[in-house]
Amino acid sequence: MGVSPRIFLSRWLVNTVAVMAAANIVHGISYDKFGTLCVVALILGVLQVFVRPFLVFFSLPFLVVTFGFFLLVINACLLYFVGWLVRSFHVDDFVPLFGGRW
Repeated sequence: MGVSPRIFLSRWLVNTVAVMAAANIVHGISYDKFGTLCVVALILGVLQVFVRPFLVFFSLPFLVVTFGFFLLVINACLLYFVGWLVRSFHVDDFVPLFGGRW
């Protein structure tokens, strides 16, 4: 079963708005132009669908001990990786990412 294009586009739009809000609210996250946000949202969505489940599975002991708060670290790592991949999306440090991915 696949996802319809309408659902995919709506999720992509919501993810783009969320990344834009995080970049405007959190100091240390910035972007050069709106097209960058679209690319970042697409890459982040793909990573959350394909990579995040493996990270969650392999870090299950940390998730249990920290009562799920280690998910913030996983989400921050994914956003930091996207900042490393996309050159016009700037992430200054690892610390601002905890405010950017709740």
